[in-house]
Amino acid sequence: MLIKINKIREFLNQKNIYGYLVTKNDEYFKSPDNLKADILRQLSGFTGSFGMAIITKKHNYLFVDGRYTTQAKKESGKKFQIKSISQLEDFINEKFKQRKKIAYDDRYFQLNFVNNFKKYKNEFIHHPLSLPCFKKSDKINIFALNSKFHGLRFKEKLKKLTKLLKLKKKEGFLISNCENICWLSNLRARVPFNPIIKSKAIVKKNQLSIYLNKRYIKKNLKLSKNIQLSDEYKIFSDIKKLNTVYLDQNSISINFINKIKRKKILIKPKEDPINFLKSIKNKIEIKNIRKAQIYDGIALIKLMFWLKNNFVGGKISEIDVQNKLENIKKVNKNYISPSFETISAFGSNGAIIHYNAKNVKKKTFLKKNNFYLLDSGSQYYFGTTDVTRTFALGKVSNFHKNIYTYVLKGHIAVNSFKLTNKTKGLEVDKKARFFLKKYGKNYNHGTGHGIGYFLNVHENPPNISFNSKTKFFEKQIMSNEPGYYKEKHFGVRLENMMIVKKEKNKKYFENLTLVPFDKNGLNTKLLSKNEIKWINNYHKKVFKNLNEFLSSNEKKYLEDLCSAI
Repeated sequence: MLIKINKIREFLNQKNIYGYLVTKNDEYFKSPDNLKADILRQLSGFTGSFGMAIITKKHNYLFVDGRYTTQAKKESGKKFQIKSISQLEDFINEKFKQRKKIAYDDRYFQLNFVNNFKKYKNEFIHHPLSLPCFKKSDKINIFALNSKFHGLRFKEKLKKLTKLLKLKKKEGFLISNCENICWLSNLRARVPFNPIIKSKAIVKKNQLSIYLNKRYIKKNLKLSKNIQLSDEYKIFSDIKKLNTVYLDQNSISINFINKIKRKKILIKPKEDPINFLKSIKNKIEIKNIRKAQIYDGIALIKLMFWLKNNFVGGKISEIDVQNKLENIKKVNKNYISPSFETISAFGSNGAIIHYNAKNVKKKTFLKKNNFYLLDSGSQYYFGTTDVTRTFALGKVSNFHKNIYTYVLKGHIAVNSFKLTNKTKGLEVDKKARFFLKKYGKNYNHGTGHGIGYFLNVHENPPNISFNSKTKFFEKQIMSNEPGYYKEKHFGVRLENMMIVKKEKNKKYFENLTLVPFDKNGLNTKLLSKNEIKWINNYHKKVFKNLNEFLSSNEKKYLEDLCSAI
């Protein structure tokens, strides 16, 4: 197998190639279902959801974004030099200038990735990775969403899409983004975290053909007559019947495109319109997502009440809290699964942005006088949620409180941003960082991401980050999550979901999440009158929406959490 570093080095020496480029994703550009197929993790020990590595004859380099810098150092720092993913292009270009070649497996890289190196793209050498043979995975249960959940029938969605595509006879659009296929077809899979069906699809004038592993096809699945499920290997014979194939180069592998080219079919690049279409939630989706916020709010209040009464004594671990939250949520018959692996992080672990307590051998127990960060989300038929709160356990220092307050001030600045039709994500992001930067601090991740509807918790558009040029449209839903991370000490992140509302031609963000902020973490002297008013109004809204669903003791607890500053 070519998944051991020494085997890769043998290959590099034999072929006289500088290095081998490895990525995290599988051929659908998702995290692999099987951990043994996670080549990056096998090689480096890095457990994060995104990254790339270059193995050379003498050195190993791991490229990650700001969310994973601390984690990568901890998990892979002995074997790999950790670098920012923003340096990858310059790193590769520099080697190409020196006439050095880099090998890679073209099944796992998009065409647009290689097109960034137009001047040197011939310096990439395709060499497939030899993967181990896996046992057949369990059959995935595919099901159709009820209309009371999706709010827009497949035929209506197809009509919207084909109007934008303007396909002629013998033309097809290849959908290579799995969640876009699920959105269009109103189909989902019963799998943890992301209920997507790993597949590709072809749209013709009034037909959708979905290609997937035939073991996943259920005979009794009721489908629209305009939807057809076929074995994944049939896609090329169907493509051969077309004269022209349109495709999005951001989500299709070089390997797949080369196979189409061998069929001598005309390929035309086109951005997938579904990316935008699915970001605009319909009335039923919005109504349901509001219900999902109440479900999550109730669960988190119950958890916070339990935590308040039990954490003293250092007997509760990060995993205990994570399991408790899951058990509370499971009582709700509408709950399906977490929307991502819960981040339950006490003290210094909170500084690891995507920390996973399940990947750590030694348990960490919650103690007094530090922050505890909890980032959790849910999948309901009623939508997808994502919320982060940071709690002050016992007494925390003035520095802790100042940081918490500046993060919350940034959060309020985002939510209060006066949107126009021209507002870009980077402008909102700048406001989020303003107070922290004034204090000489910053954070190394984006401020907000789009959120799917019973789909992926991360969608794009919309996007709020330092380089985001995406604009904001009515009925889009996204996160608002500024933070700060002091390595080896603590982390703070405060995240709500928001929706873009429009009234009298004015657009604004409305909070959807219904969970109080921890007033014990605040330095109120740093807050303006408007910010205090914002916090008090938000807490009034939380109490009004949740109090009737709680026990009398929980209700008193919530009343205290939501009392005016």
